[in-house]
Amino acid sequence: LTSGLSTELSQLQADLKDDGWVVLRHDVDPTTSVPGVKSLIVADYNADPTEVKALYILGHIAVPYSGNLNPDGHSEHLGAWPCDGYYGDMDGTWTDQTVNSVGATDPRDHNVPGDGKFDQNDFPSAVELEVGRVDFNNMSAFSQGTLELTRSYLNKAHAYKTYQLVPQRRGIVFDNFQYVANPLGASAYRNIAALVGGGQLTDIYPY
Repeated sequence: LTSGLSTELSQLQADLKDDGWVVLRHDVDPTTSVPGVKSLIVADYNADPTEVKALYILGHIAVPYSGNLNPDGHSEHLGAWPCDGYYGDMDGTWTDQTVNSVGATDPRDHNVPGDGKFDQNDFPSAVELEVGRVDFNNMSAFSQGTLELTRSYLNKAHAYKTYQLVPQRRGIVFDNFQYVANPLGASAYRNIAALVGGGQLTDIYPY
């Protein structure tokens, strides 16, 4: 992305500086391993631990996986899940020795000892850095490729930060779990109405 988006990336750095951040930039090859990416982050943190506060991942940088869990309750999803929080944990002990789980439908969720995916279901220590990722790799529903989707995102983010884009305040609730005993959609109605106003909330029913 660095050569194709040089203008947009320079604009992003300027916007972040205008927001009050000091930017430490690393252009990372997508083939760099998870430990390789982590070493860059740890080096910056150790050089100035009181001032290095956040991590902004842009592009298809290696995704850490960890655990043997299925937060959605589906047995076919049991295994390792993406864990970018690993990049924000500067002193926790992460292992790859005990979990042996290959029952998930998606091979990405498989987790066996020594495969580079970690064992932990929970963070082993407090996460020191805020972590965010913007990654448009493999977005097959869109006609544009990764480069153009990222360009569009960065231009839209700049327009928002400079008040050239003012989004409409609105919320949509799609309650597809009306058949369960506890009203799962209730939190959506309460929270969205509080954020944007009850008059700006739209119901989309699954029937």
